[in-house]
This record gives sequence, structure tokens and C-alpha cells, in this order.
Amino acid sequence: MSDERLTARATELLARARDGEITFTPFLTPGEQKGLARELAGAAREWCLLGGYEAAERKRIFFLPPYLMEMEEPWRTECLNEAAAECLLALEIRGSGYRELSHRD
Repeated sequence: MSDERLTARATELLARARDGEITFTPFLTPGEQKGLARELAGAAREWCLLGGYEAAERKRIFFLPPYLMEMEEPWRTECLNEAAAECLLALEIRGSGYRELSHRD
């Protein structure tokens, strides 16, 4: 996705979040994450990056509605984790033993 289209999509998702819906991008490369972080710097409290675990290279930007930003911890984190669990899923894949699988597989 081009930078302009990605920024436009993120802006649309941010607007929907401001209307009360938790929204999120597709998984982003590190470069896309940095570019959108620069574009969204003025709304830094309204989004966060999640990738399933802390060291994940590819992550999604989750846009937070006002009610979620106003919640106290640990409720805020719990609600965000519930929303993330619906779209982040860990898989274990085993090969047949014919050849060794890599992350790309």
C-alpha cells in the first residue's frame, strides 16, 4: 500500500475511533509503523502499536475511542487486550518432517 493510501486509511480509522469504535490497521512493516507514527504524532494518545508480543516486528496500530482513553488502568489495558485478541492469533504449525519449515512458510 502506498504511503498516501496508508495515511488516508489511518486517518479514516482514527475518525471512526473518535466516534466510539476500536479500529486497527493491517499488520505494518517497521517502516510503515514509523511513517504513520510521524503522521499521527498530533494524536499520540489515541493509538498504540500491538503485534501479539512485545518484540513483534510487524504490528497493527489500534485506534482508541474516547471512552477507552478515559478508563483507568488496569481496565483500559484489559479492554484493549480483549479487542486485540479478536484480531491477533498465535498459531503453531508443524511440518510433515519432509523438510524444515521457516517463519516464511
